[in-house]
Amino acid sequence: MKVSKGRSISSTKKVLSVLTKEQKNNVKIITSDAWPAYTNESQNQLVNASLALDKFHILQHLNKAVNNIRKKEHKTLILQNDCTLKNTRFLFLKNQENLSKKQLMILKKTHLKTVKAYLLKEEFRTLYNMTSIKQAKRFIQAWCQKAQDLNDLNLQKFINLVLKHIKGIINSVILKANNAIAEGFNSVVQLIKYSAKGIKSFKSFRIRILFFCRYHKILV
Repeated sequence: MKVSKGRSISSTKKVLSVLTKEQKNNVKIITSDAWPAYTNESQNQLVNASLALDKFHILQHLNKAVNNIRKKEHKTLILQNDCTLKNTRFLFLKNQENLSKKQLMILKKTHLKTVKAYLLKEEFRTLYNMTSIKQAKRFIQAWCQKAQDLNDLNLQKFINLVLKHIKGIINSVILKANNAIAEGFNSVVQLIKYSAKGIKSFKSFRIRILFFCRYHKILV
C-alpha cells in the first residue's frame, strides 16, 4: 500500500511505483474519476487494463449542471414574482423514483428549463442499465444531441466531458465497475484526518493512515 500527497502526476506515479511489472500487467480494470493525472498516468503504466470512469462522479457532474440551471432560472423567475423554484434544490438532486406525489407535480411544468434538464438527467441514468457497447454508444450520442438542443452552457460542459471520456464511461456501464471500495477507503482516511487535527506534517499523517490500515487489515 502507498500513500502519496496531492493529486498530481508525480503523486500518482509514486502510488503506482509499489507495483511490480508483473502486477501492473495483470491489472484488468482501473476505476477512477475523470481527474487527468489519475486517468492518464494509470493508463500509461497499466497497459492491459480498461479504464472505467466511476458512475457516481459522472452523475455528480450532471447534478451540478442541473443545479446551476435551476439557480439561474430561479433568479429570473423571482424577478417576475414567480416562486415556483423556491426551495427546490434537493428536489432536483433526487432520483425521480424517490420523489413524493407533491414533488412530482412540478415535473409537469415542462416549460421550465430546469425541468427539461432534470428529465435529461433522469434519462441519462438509464445508460447504466445497458448491456452492450453498441447500445450504450448509440444512446450517448443521441442523448448529447438532445441535451445540446437545450442550448445551455452548464449542460454543454457536461456534454464535452461525456464525449471526451466516452470510452471510460461505456467501460463503466459494461463492466459494472465503480469506485465503491476506493470511496469507502477514502472515508476512513477522512475520519483519520478529522481525528488527527494536531498533526501538521504529511509524513506523520501518512504513518497514522498506514498504521490504522495495517492494524485493521484494510488494503494491506
